[in-house]
Amino acid sequence: MLWDRNQDEPTHILKGHTDHIRTLELRDGFLFSGAADNTVRIWDLASGECVRVLNHTGYISILTFSPDDALLRAGCGGSGHVSIWDWRTGTLVAERQTQARQTQLYTNFDGRMITSGLDGCEQDGTLLETFTAHDAPMRGLVKVGRFVVTIGTTDGRIKLWDWASKAYLTDLQESVGLIANVTTGYGRLVVSSWKGSRELHQIQIWDLDEIERFASEYHPNH
Repeated sequence: MLWDRNQDEPTHILKGHTDHIRTLELRDGFLFSGAADNTVRIWDLASGECVRVLNHTGYISILTFSPDDALLRAGCGGSGHVSIWDWRTGTLVAERQTQARQTQLYTNFDGRMITSGLDGCEQDGTLLETFTAHDAPMRGLVKVGRFVVTIGTTDGRIKLWDWASKAYLTDLQESVGLIANVTTGYGRLVVSSWKGSRELHQIQIWDLDEIERFASEYHPNH
Protein backbone atom coordinates (compact mmCIF):
# COMPACT_ATOMS: atom_id res chain seq x y z
CA MET A 1 0.00 0.00 0.00
CA LEU A 2 1.05 3.59 -0.68
CA TRP A 3 0.06 6.13 1.94
CA ASP A 4 -0.12 9.90 1.98
CA ARG A 5 1.22 10.88 5.39
CA ASN A 6 -1.52 13.52 5.66
CA GLN A 7 -4.32 11.01 5.04
CA ASP A 8 -5.67 8.02 6.91
CA GLU A 9 -6.37 5.99 3.78
CA PRO A 10 -3.96 4.46 1.24
CA THR A 11 -3.67 6.28 -2.08
CA HIS A 12 -2.87 3.08 -4.01
CA ILE A 13 -2.92 -0.65 -3.34
CA LEU A 14 -0.19 -2.32 -5.40
CA LYS A 15 -0.87 -5.88 -6.53
CA GLY A 16 1.28 -8.16 -8.64
CA HIS A 17 3.75 -10.18 -6.58
CA THR A 18 2.77 -13.81 -5.99
CA ASP A 19 4.88 -14.27 -2.85
CA HIS A 20 5.93 -12.10 0.07
CA ILE A 21 7.89 -8.90 -0.51
CA ARG A 22 11.34 -8.84 1.09
CA THR A 23 12.79 -5.44 0.19
CA LEU A 24 11.72 -1.99 -1.05
CA GLU A 25 13.55 1.02 -2.50
CA LEU A 26 12.46 4.46 -3.77
CA ARG A 27 14.04 6.38 -6.66
CA ASP A 28 12.93 9.18 -8.97
CA GLY A 29 9.20 8.75 -8.40
CA PHE A 30 9.30 4.96 -8.61
CA LEU A 31 8.97 2.20 -6.02
CA PHE A 32 11.10 -0.93 -6.49
CA SER A 33 9.91 -4.12 -4.78
CA GLY A 34 11.85 -7.38 -4.55
CA ALA A 35 10.01 -10.53 -3.55
CA ALA A 36 10.23 -14.25 -2.92
CA ASP A 37 8.55 -14.84 -6.30
CA ASN A 38 11.99 -14.19 -7.91
CA THR A 39 10.96 -10.86 -9.44
CA VAL A 40 11.62 -7.17 -9.06
CA ARG A 41 8.65 -4.94 -9.86
CA ILE A 42 8.94 -1.25 -10.67
CA TRP A 43 5.92 0.89 -9.77
CA ASP A 44 5.01 4.41 -10.80
CA LEU A 45 4.22 6.18 -7.53
CA ALA A 46 1.89 8.70 -9.16
CA SER A 47 -0.34 6.17 -10.91
CA GLY A 48 0.27 3.05 -8.82
CA GLU A 49 0.89 1.09 -12.03
CA CYS A 50 3.58 -1.58 -12.42
CA VAL A 51 5.73 -0.35 -15.32
CA ARG A 52 8.28 -3.17 -15.48
CA VAL A 53 8.95 -6.68 -14.14
CA LEU A 54 12.54 -7.95 -13.88
CA ASN A 55 13.10 -11.68 -13.46
CA HIS A 56 15.83 -13.02 -11.19
CA THR A 57 17.28 -16.48 -10.53
CA GLY A 58 15.92 -16.72 -6.99
CA TYR A 59 14.16 -14.82 -4.24
CA ILE A 60 15.24 -11.20 -3.88
CA SER A 61 16.91 -10.35 -0.56
CA ILE A 62 18.21 -6.84 -1.30
CA LEU A 63 18.02 -4.02 -3.84
CA THR A 64 20.46 -1.15 -4.30
CA PHE A 65 21.61 1.31 -6.95
CA SER A 66 24.77 2.55 -8.64
CA PRO A 67 26.02 6.02 -7.56
CA ASP A 68 24.21 7.72 -10.46
CA ASP A 69 21.03 5.66 -9.85
CA ALA A 70 21.17 4.38 -13.45
CA LEU A 71 21.72 0.73 -12.54
CA LEU A 72 19.61 -1.43 -10.24
CA ARG A 73 21.27 -4.34 -8.43
CA ALA A 74 19.33 -7.26 -7.02
CA GLY A 75 20.81 -9.92 -4.74
CA CYS A 76 19.42 -13.44 -4.52
CA GLY A 77 19.21 -14.68 -0.95
CA GLY A 78 19.44 -18.37 -1.73
CA SER A 79 22.47 -18.42 -4.01
CA GLY A 80 24.27 -15.10 -3.56
CA HIS A 81 23.71 -14.31 -7.25
CA VAL A 82 23.62 -10.60 -8.16
CA SER A 83 21.91 -9.24 -11.28
CA ILE A 84 22.48 -5.68 -12.52
CA TRP A 85 19.96 -3.93 -14.79
CA ASP A 86 19.50 -0.64 -16.54
CA TRP A 87 16.16 -0.33 -14.82
CA ARG A 88 14.77 2.32 -17.16
CA THR A 89 15.07 0.01 -20.18
CA GLY A 90 14.94 -3.37 -18.42
CA THR A 91 18.27 -4.40 -19.98
CA LEU A 92 20.35 -6.89 -17.99
CA VAL A 93 23.87 -5.45 -18.13
CA ALA A 94 25.84 -7.77 -15.81
CA GLU A 95 25.66 -10.71 -13.43
CA ARG A 96 27.89 -11.62 -10.51
CA GLN A 97 28.18 -14.68 -8.30
CA THR A 98 29.23 -14.13 -4.69
CA GLN A 99 30.51 -16.78 -2.30
CA ALA A 100 27.97 -15.93 0.37
CA ARG A 101 25.01 -18.23 0.90
CA GLN A 102 22.82 -15.18 1.26
CA THR A 103 23.65 -11.70 0.04
CA GLN A 104 22.38 -9.16 2.54
CA LEU A 105 23.71 -5.83 1.35
CA TYR A 106 25.98 -4.40 -1.29
CA THR A 107 26.85 -0.86 -2.12
CA ASN A 108 29.55 1.33 -3.67
CA PHE A 109 32.77 1.91 -1.79
CA ASP A 110 35.27 3.97 -3.81
CA GLY A 111 33.68 2.83 -7.07
CA ARG A 112 33.57 -0.85 -6.16
CA MET A 113 30.60 -3.07 -5.45
CA ILE A 114 30.88 -4.75 -2.07
CA THR A 115 28.71 -7.60 -0.86
CA SER A 116 28.16 -8.89 2.64
CA GLY A 117 26.50 -12.18 3.36
CA LEU A 118 25.92 -15.06 5.71
CA ASP A 119 29.47 -16.34 5.25
CA GLY A 120 30.68 -13.25 7.13
CA CYS A 121 32.78 -12.08 4.16
CA GLU A 122 32.59 -9.39 1.52
CA GLN A 123 33.16 -9.82 -2.21
CA ASP A 124 32.77 -7.87 -5.43
CA GLY A 125 32.74 -8.97 -9.09
CA THR A 126 36.53 -9.45 -9.13
CA LEU A 127 37.80 -10.68 -5.78
CA LEU A 128 40.30 -8.14 -4.41
CA GLU A 129 40.36 -9.26 -0.80
CA THR A 130 38.20 -10.87 1.86
CA PHE A 131 37.31 -9.13 5.07
CA THR A 132 35.91 -11.22 7.91
CA ALA A 133 34.01 -8.81 10.12
CA HIS A 134 31.83 -11.04 12.35
CA ASP A 135 31.92 -14.60 13.64
CA ALA A 136 28.16 -14.71 13.13
CA PRO A 137 26.24 -13.92 9.91
CA MET A 138 26.15 -10.29 8.80
CA ARG A 139 23.06 -8.16 8.23
CA GLY A 140 24.82 -5.30 6.46
CA LEU A 141 27.51 -2.66 6.29
CA VAL A 142 27.51 1.10 5.92
CA LYS A 143 30.40 3.36 4.89
CA VAL A 144 30.73 6.51 6.97
CA GLY A 145 33.54 8.73 5.67
CA ARG A 146 36.77 6.76 6.02
CA PHE A 147 35.12 4.31 8.40
CA VAL A 148 32.77 1.35 8.04
CA VAL A 149 29.98 0.16 10.32
CA THR A 150 29.24 -3.57 10.12
CA ILE A 151 26.03 -5.02 11.51
CA GLY A 152 25.70 -8.63 12.60
CA THR A 153 22.60 -10.75 12.99
CA THR A 154 22.60 -13.33 15.77
CA ASP A 155 25.55 -11.75 17.59
CA GLY A 156 23.64 -8.45 17.81
CA ARG A 157 26.87 -6.48 17.40
CA ILE A 158 27.35 -3.17 15.59
CA LYS A 159 31.07 -2.74 14.91
CA LEU A 160 33.14 0.23 13.80
CA TRP A 161 36.17 -0.23 11.50
CA ASP A 162 38.83 1.83 9.76
CA TRP A 163 38.13 1.08 6.09
CA ALA A 164 41.65 1.52 4.67
CA SER A 165 43.40 -0.73 7.19
CA LYS A 166 40.39 -2.94 8.04
CA ALA A 167 41.33 -2.34 11.67
CA TYR A 168 38.59 -3.00 14.22
CA LEU A 169 38.03 0.07 16.40
CA THR A 170 35.16 -0.66 18.78
CA ASP A 171 31.55 -1.76 19.12
CA LEU A 172 29.13 1.13 19.01
CA GLN A 173 27.39 -0.49 21.97
CA GLU A 174 26.81 -3.84 23.65
CA SER A 175 24.81 -6.49 21.84
CA VAL A 176 21.30 -5.29 20.99
CA GLY A 177 19.92 -8.81 20.56
CA LEU A 178 19.12 -10.47 17.26
CA ILE A 179 19.22 -7.82 14.53
CA ALA A 180 16.33 -8.16 12.11
CA ASN A 181 16.62 -5.26 9.67
CA VAL A 182 18.97 -2.43 8.75
CA THR A 183 18.33 0.59 6.57
CA THR A 184 19.84 4.03 5.93
CA GLY A 185 18.38 7.30 4.75
CA TYR A 186 18.38 11.02 5.49
CA GLY A 187 21.72 10.72 7.27
CA ARG A 188 20.49 8.04 9.66
CA LEU A 189 21.23 4.37 10.32
CA VAL A 190 18.13 2.51 11.54
CA VAL A 191 18.45 -0.90 13.22
CA SER A 192 15.56 -3.06 14.45
CA SER A 193 16.17 -5.94 16.84
CA TRP A 194 14.55 -8.23 19.38
CA LYS A 195 15.53 -10.17 22.49
CA GLY A 196 14.02 -13.32 23.89
CA SER A 197 11.16 -13.63 21.41
CA ARG A 198 10.33 -12.74 17.83
CA GLU A 199 8.34 -9.70 18.87
CA LEU A 200 10.03 -6.44 17.94
CA HIS A 201 12.10 -5.33 20.90
CA GLN A 202 13.50 -1.99 19.81
CA ILE A 203 14.36 0.32 16.93
CA GLN A 204 17.58 2.31 17.18
CA ILE A 205 18.33 5.39 15.08
CA TRP A 206 21.95 6.48 14.69
CA ASP A 207 23.15 9.78 13.23
CA LEU A 208 25.81 8.94 10.61
CA ASP A 209 27.61 12.28 11.05
CA GLU A 210 27.85 11.63 14.78
CA ILE A 211 29.22 8.15 14.13
CA GLU A 212 31.91 9.63 11.86
CA ARG A 213 32.77 12.31 14.43
CA PHE A 214 33.02 9.70 17.19
CA ALA A 215 35.20 7.45 15.02
CA SER A 216 37.52 10.33 14.11
CA GLU A 217 38.00 11.19 17.77
CA TYR A 218 38.40 7.54 18.75
CA HIS A 219 40.93 6.81 15.99
CA PRO A 220 42.60 10.15 15.14
CA ASN A 221 45.93 8.84 13.85
CA HIS A 222 44.61 7.22 10.67
